[in-house]
Amino acid sequence: MSSKLGLVNRGIVGYTGAIPNASCYLLETKGSTKRTGLALADSPKNEGQESVNNSHIVSLYRNHYGAYTGYQRPNKEGGGYWFSQRALGDALPFTAVSTYTAEIDQSGQKALGSLKAGRTSAEGLSEGCPSRGSSPTKTSVPSWNGEALGYQTEYGSMVMKDALTGGAVSPGCTRSRKDTEEGDGNRFKVLPHAMLPRIQTSTTYHDNYGTCGSDPLARSAPNEQEMTRTASTINLAHGTPRNTYHIPGYGGFIPESTHNKLAVTQAEGQHTRIDAKIDMLLSTSVDQYSRGRLPGYTGCRPRDSKNIKIDQMPRGLPLDVDGMANTPGGRKGVMSFFTGGPGNGEAEAQLYYHDLKPLEGLPKIEVPSKTTLYGARFNG
Repeated sequence: MSSKLGLVNRGIVGYTGAIPNASCYLLETKGSTKRTGLALADSPKNEGQESVNNSHIVSLYRNHYGAYTGYQRPNKEGGGYWFSQRALGDALPFTAVSTYTAEIDQSGQKALGSLKAGRTSAEGLSEGCPSRGSSPTKTSVPSWNGEALGYQTEYGSMVMKDALTGGAVSPGCTRSRKDTEEGDGNRFKVLPHAMLPRIQTSTTYHDNYGTCGSDPLARSAPNEQEMTRTASTINLAHGTPRNTYHIPGYGGFIPESTHNKLAVTQAEGQHTRIDAKIDMLLSTSVDQYSRGRLPGYTGCRPRDSKNIKIDQMPRGLPLDVDGMANTPGGRKGVMSFFTGGPGNGEAEAQLYYHDLKPLEGLPKIEVPSKTTLYGARFNG
């Protein structure tokens, strides 16, 4: 009934090709004056082209991180990143204070609070001479606004504390604060040495590897069930062999795959490799050197390792020391191992055997020779 009315939901009657879902429309019946189905565009190709032209293509990086405000589209006149000025974004104020600003700055506003002269009377110097081995008190120089900073100059240690120049320290004992204030009001006050408190904290290295003298066995697993392959220090060794499951001292290649069973078996190292000669002929083995295999070749391969010879490429004279040392010997046989002697005097020896050797044993008289130059007798 649907074929008579023209209702086509899965295809045209008698047509066995592919029809996409978007093209399954209601067909008009014969003699019908009413059109069914969706209204088609007059020029769908032009509409698609216009939609592409009007769309603003933005990369994923620009959606996440944005683009520079000074960037312009490249054109015939310029553009890109070649610009003279670019509007910088709002940056946070630089609040860091250097050591020089904190301790030497004469403004006194950024000086370290722990180094200022706000000391109590309990931190003053004791009367009398200090014991042998105690550290001497350092003299601090006040700033413009009266604050004393905890540092000592070379002039203060050599001149201001010298007893010969009337300094703050006399021979044998330390001068008290009371005598200093009453003696000379223009001289600098003697302040105790400003020492920062010692930092008492633990590092990540101590948390993972232990401190000096600690027992490493105390950090190990008590039994096999609680032992895992993942190290507790995995966060400290990213990108290094310490995070991988490898053989100690082995720096070769270990495959790692969750799909290839052969690679997983080889990575676990549960089974030993096969014979070296058979493993050399297999194309799936991990071999360091090339054996001249053809990819996809399934023909006969020799089983004797002596028959496997790599043809040497022809090459000229070596131009460097490395090439001279690595020049292949070729197929010269024994002479590829032993070095031949020099050819000095070879030409003279050939002339001797060619000219004088046949004349040995003949009398030194001027008679016609009965032999040829090579020692053979004449036929006549």
